[in-house]
Order: sequence, then C-alpha cells, then structure tokens
Amino acid sequence: MKIAYFLRSLDFLFVRGNENELFAILPENSYEEETARKELNLKNLIPVKLKKKVNFSELTCEEIIKYSNILKKLKDFRIDCILVRNSSSYLKNWSLKNKITLLSLPYQLQKKFENKIYFERFLRKTSLNYMKSEILNSKKDIMPFLKTVIQIPNSNGGEGTFIVKEKKSFKKILSKLKLPVLAREYKEGLPLSSSIFIKKGEIYLTSIERQCYLETKNKNGLGDFIGIQWLPHTFFTEKIYRNIENSLLSIGAQLEKFNLSGLVNIDFILDKDGNVNFIECNPRIACATNQIMANKELRNSKDFLKLLLSHYLKNFKYDIRKPKKHLPKSLFCGVQMFIDLPNSTKFPVKIKKFKPSGFYILATGKIKKINLKNRFDFLKLKKGLFYYNEINKEEVYNKNCQIGTVISNFPLYVFESGDLNQEGKIVYNFFHENSRL
Repeated sequence: MKIAYFLRSLDFLFVRGNENELFAILPENSYEEETARKELNLKNLIPVKLKKKVNFSELTCEEIIKYSNILKKLKDFRIDCILVRNSSSYLKNWSLKNKITLLSLPYQLQKKFENKIYFERFLRKTSLNYMKSEILNSKKDIMPFLKTVIQIPNSNGGEGTFIVKEKKSFKKILSKLKLPVLAREYKEGLPLSSSIFIKKGEIYLTSIERQCYLETKNKNGLGDFIGIQWLPHTFFTEKIYRNIENSLLSIGAQLEKFNLSGLVNIDFILDKDGNVNFIECNPRIACATNQIMANKELRNSKDFLKLLLSHYLKNFKYDIRKPKKHLPKSLFCGVQMFIDLPNSTKFPVKIKKFKPSGFYILATGKIKKINLKNRFDFLKLKKGLFYYNEINKEEVYNKNCQIGTVISNFPLYVFESGDLNQEGKIVYNFFHENSRL
C-alpha cells in the first residue's frame, strides 16, 4: 500500500517502519524538494508542478490538487490513498472519480462537528461539561456576560474569535458579523487539547498539550496562536489527571453515539478547580499528529499509523489490541511552533533570504545547524530543533502567512502561562526574523 501526504504538514515525517509506503508531496524544483533530498534523505518524493504562478505554501490541499499535475503523478506512482487534513465536497468527488482513497473523515461529518454552535448543542444534549453560553440570533442582543467570548460558527484558530469586555465593543463587533454566533462566558484557565481515536466502542487517548499564544494581543483581544507544547503528566495532580482522563473517555463515548469515529481533536479549558470545560471539536489530523506518530510515550496504542489506516481503509487488516483506559504517563514536553512573517512586514513583499530548513541544536544560548544522516536521530538529540521552511527565495507575498514550522524535543513555553520561556524567545527570534525583505 502506498500513501501520499503533503510534506509541509510533517504528519508522517518521523514514522518508523513504514517509510517505503509513505510518499511526500512537494513543489517541483523548489527549496522544499532540495531540503527533502539533502537534509531529510527522503527517497519517496512526488514533486508536483503548479499550473499557475502562485506560492505553494499559500495553497490548501484542495487548491494544490486543482492547480497542479498531482493526479498524473499519483497515478504514475500507483498511489492508493492520500492524507488530507480538511476534506471538502470537491475532494470527496475528486477522490471517487479518480479511485483514490482520502484518509479523512467524511466531509459533512467533519463540517458538522467543527461548527461551534452545533458542538455547543451537542454538549448540552449529552450533559457534558461546557461553559455558560448563549446563541445570538439578533443584532439587538445584549452582551450576555461581563466578559464575553464571541465565536463565529466556523472560526479557525484565533480567526473569528473575539474577547469583549465592554458593551460598546460588543455591539460594534456583533453588527459586523453574520448571525447566528456563539457567545460564551470568558473563564480563566489552561487552554488544553488532546487527540483521541474512537473505534468500535474503544477510546484511544493521547497525552495533553497546551495551546500557546503570543503575549502581544491582536485587535480581537487575543494573542496570535503560536503552537502547542506537550505537558508532562507530573504537571497535574493525580486527581486532576484522572478527571481529564474520565472526561475524554466520556466525550469519546458520546461522540461515537453521534456516528463520529476516527481521529478527533478535543479542545477544553481546565479551570482553577480542575474541571474540564469542553469548547471545541475538530475531527481530523492536526498539528500535534506528527509528534504523536513519532513518540510512542504520547499514546496508549502501539502503532498509531496502522490504527489510522485500519479505520479509514476497509481493505486494511490490522489486529488491534484494546487500549488501556488511561492517559499516557508521558514526560515528553516538546513543542510545535509556527513561524509567520515579521509583524512589521509591509505587503506585497519579496523574500530575499531565510534560515535554511534542517536540524539544529540549542547550546549555551546559541542555535547551531547540524547534519543528521538519519532523521530519526533527531528524537535523541539534547535540545534538538527541526525547522521546516515553506517558502522559496524571491516569492512575493500579499498577506501574512505561515512560512515555517519548528519542532523541538524540549520545552519552549512556560507550562502555566503558555508564554515563551527564555529558550523559547531565543528560538522564536532566531527563526521569526529569518526573512530578509
């Protein structure tokens, strides 16, 4: 069986034992292709050519499929299936027409549960823990809580989410939004996530990650989402850890009753009393997946890739052992950090210089690039970093976007606050200021 994935997602990059079956999609004759061959020593590459002059890094999976020769390449390589993080009606029809299996939840099911209002109603119906909330249907609705979080139904990351403290700001924001929207009471606490896998009455759990944001607030009252950091189980008391575990098992069981199965990412707020308050459900591969795939201590299943394939591919046979009903007791506290163009950037802008993709180490307060013959050795490095750059020299950008990803095997954020720690500031500044414009 041959599986294609987009290399920039890094989902399968550090998966052991299946390298001969995994094929990475990337732009032809690009810096990414050079990185894949020279830095990562990848053999199974599918370089695609774009039919129009656009930046590959700005395209969604759907757009890459629309605007490239990827279909011909997949057929040339005899690819059976392709991993996409977000499905769509277009991708569904494209895959059926061309007899290529999508490793993704059905589009309608994904769309339904990612809708904030639908998920809020699901929480109420199933009596799972959630924060006080109201669904606003009129521009004349009053501010329901002293401090209110407004979310449009299909908000993603920080986009479409607003924190409001004043009635005047509330009315102004509400007047500009398409209704209905969800309004929640703002609650102090830790923004946490976990990926769970639901299959035939069994719930497979992965460790807890903290969502991290920049200290500087944007116009919506939020810090920009900068990535995730795994929290060691020792960060929590045993009682709170068991409470999180039981809450995840409960929501997994309820989701399956609503016909949702497969890989699901659950976001929740852990309040000061140790209570789990669910806020979001994303049924798909997420940014944490590559580290779940790479680190067995982060999961309570032996082979996460085979578990994934056994669910999405009917002809894939895999003897699945029942999971132990507990959260993994992991001490791993690595990071996935997203790098955008500097905030001072004036658009349009042409990229002239950047830090190269590859492996780095942080030693005595300085970052040094290193070469690895075997990419899996990265997991053994002391204070190791992997940087993947998605841009090419001389590309022109008309808006801010993600240009790279940093993965570390050590903490870069303060566990409690989510702010960059001292080493995190060194790493962030080193790669964030990588562009010479």
